[in-house]
This record gives sequence, C-alpha cells and structure tokens, in this order.
Amino acid sequence: MKNGARFRSLLLYGITLISLVFLVAVAQAAPPQISAGENFSLFLRADGSLWTWGGNYYGQLGIGSSNPSSSPVQIGTDTNWSSVGAGYWHAVGVKSDGSMWAWGANSYGQVGDNTTVDKNSPIKL
Repeated sequence: MKNGARFRSLLLYGITLISLVFLVAVAQAAPPQISAGENFSLFLRADGSLWTWGGNYYGQLGIGSSNPSSSPVQIGTDTNWSSVGAGYWHAVGVKSDGSMWAWGANSYGQVGDNTTVDKNSPIKL
C-alpha cells in the first residue's frame, strides 16, 4: 500500500472513530422535555435540571412554597432528572438512578405517598 493510500485509510478510520464517539455522547444526553398541567408548566433541560413556572396553589411547582412564578424557576439544584410529567395540579418525575418523585395536589392521593396532604417539594416515592 502506498503512503497516500495508507494516510487516507488512517484518516478515514480516525474520522469514523470520532463520529462514533460523538454519536454515543449525543445518544446519552437526555433530550429536553416539556409538560403542562392546569396553569403550570415543567421543563426538563438537556442538562438534567428541572424548571417550572405558573400557578402554585397546591405546591405543584415543587419549589418549597405555594407562591406562583411568572418566570421559570429551577426545582432544587439536582441535574439528574431524566423524565417529567404534569398532572392536573401535581407532577411526577424520574431521576437518572430510576427513583420516582412526585409533588403538588394530593387530596386524592395522586402524589402516591399514602397520604392526602399536598406536597410543595418533590418527595421520593
């Protein structure tokens, strides 16, 4: 094999390897998600942080209070959220370790913690 052909072969191999590494990294990054409940929204960023805004009468924002927010506020400081969903006045989320969390209105036990007390912060189930 001539030097030019060998160089092109190694170059192609290197580009292919770099492309595969890039594709694996992209595949492992969580895509952003958005979910909306009654008068509130949740946004899961690609970096794993969870953001919320809107009405908060039942603690559905998960920010530790019942104060509404007209702009996005981060729920805690964790960056390991992998999935999120909004119910009517409650929300649920899953972290990258597989743990399930819930918060918000709980008058019918929808948070899943065997109580009927509203939760204004995510609780692990």
